[in-house]
Amino acid sequence: MERTEALQFWNDMWQEGNWFPSIPDSLAGLSAADAAWSPDPKCHSIWQEVVHLTFWRKITLRHWAEGRGSTDEEVEREEFKAPEEVTEEAWTAAVAALKETQDQIAAAIQDENIDIHRVPYHLVHDPYHLGRITQLRAMQGVSPKF
Repeated sequence: MERTEALQFWNDMWQEGNWFPSIPDSLAGLSAADAAWSPDPKCHSIWQEVVHLTFWRKITLRHWAEGRGSTDEEVEREEFKAPEEVTEEAWTAAVAALKETQDQIAAAIQDENIDIHRVPYHLVHDPYHLGRITQLRAMQGVSPKF
């Protein structure tokens, strides 16, 4: 995948969405309680889905910066970590962390010195989890804007 195309798809995920709601539209209007809600203890919450996306994006960024990925222990501990406290401030911080990774990966895609072979995996992975978020919102009776 060429950088220009990768950057366009990457930015579309945040700005427009394409065949799925954009990331901000998927998260808009959710309170901390909404984001932390789960229909079943075996099902991840929207908040955990956001943490999951942020986690794997940070692993990609670390791979680019340090040449190392994740450990099994780190994945087990952090991948779908539930919020320690369900507050509006903590939820806002979780969304801000996701946005930060969005911007960092966009910048990396434009850096000719970075091998962007991992980006297409995120372009498939992230919309899957946006679908999960949309499904959880629908279960709460709140659909995102398309």
